[in-house]
Formats: sequence, C-alpha cells, structure tokens
Amino acid sequence: MKQIYFDLDGVIRDTCREVLGYYPHQWDCYGPDGRPYCQIIEDNLRLLYTAPVTQYHEVIKKLPFVNILTCQPESWRDFTCCWLYEHFEFHQFDVIFVNHADEKLKILKPGDVLIEDYPLFSDYSQIALIDYPYNREVKGEIIRIHEPEELDAFLIMQRSSIRTQPQDIVLNEVRK
Repeated sequence: MKQIYFDLDGVIRDTCREVLGYYPHQWDCYGPDGRPYCQIIEDNLRLLYTAPVTQYHEVIKKLPFVNILTCQPESWRDFTCCWLYEHFEFHQFDVIFVNHADEKLKILKPGDVLIEDYPLFSDYSQIALIDYPYNREVKGEIIRIHEPEELDAFLIMQRSSIRTQPQDIVLNEVRK
C-alpha cells in the first residue's frame, strides 16, 4: 500500500527558527558565532525539544497516522522522541531514523511519497519539497509546496489516489 512519509526538521519541527532565528539561503549554514548549524544543536541538544512547530504541523496533525522518516544523529534521537510525544500526544505516529539522508530514498517503495525540505537528493521523483530559501536551487520536475493550504490539497489528492474502489472517487465527486 502506498505510504506518505514526512521528514521532521523543516517539515514538522522548525529547528532553523529555534537555532538561527531565520531561514538560511544555503543548506550548509553557520550561526552568528561561526559554528556550523548542526554543531550548534549538538552543543545544546535541548534545542531539539524547545523548537517550535512549522506552519505545516497543523495540517499534518489532522492525519489519523503520521509516518516520519528523519535523518538524525544518535545523540539527537531521545530529544526528538520527547518532542514528538509532546506535539503528537493524541495522534499515532511512527518514526524511522536514518543516519544519512540518501537512506530515505531506499526506504521508499514505488508509489510512496516523502514530504521533505532537503536540497541535495539525487532524485526527487517521489518527493514533495517544502519550499525554503535553502532549497530553491533544486530544479526539474518537482512538486514544491509553499503554504499549508498547498500541503493540505496535496495530501487530499494523495490519499484519494490510494483508494482502490472507483465508486469512492465517484461519490466524492458527487458530494462537491
């Protein structure tokens, strides 16, 4: 069965805003003190717990089940799990941790979709990209999401294509 996966940071959790206070124009960015972005987090793992939700969180939270596929160092994972339990307390979710972003593509099966913000994949055919300044260099035929309403519409379209019985789609059209 077709699955929809969500990256965590940049899609559900807003670590950029928590760590930097803005959205950088480059993926490999540095804080005001010159430390790399990930090193700032590594030096203060509590940032992973205190980070706010993104503007897309409310749309995602409406889903009955959320599949999260995230690239996180081992040292971040406990704080990430605490954050998830805090922000999805009444919702069911599953989280898959990987050690490198490219591992995400290997998990996706044909027909699966990943909602993501990472700008360095070799293939975006199964990715809907959440738009940020740091990923605007990604070119080609990609689905780019700019606003929560666009994510909501995309998810409705994806979930309706999961249906296997044609009468469901016809009934849906009649109700409009």
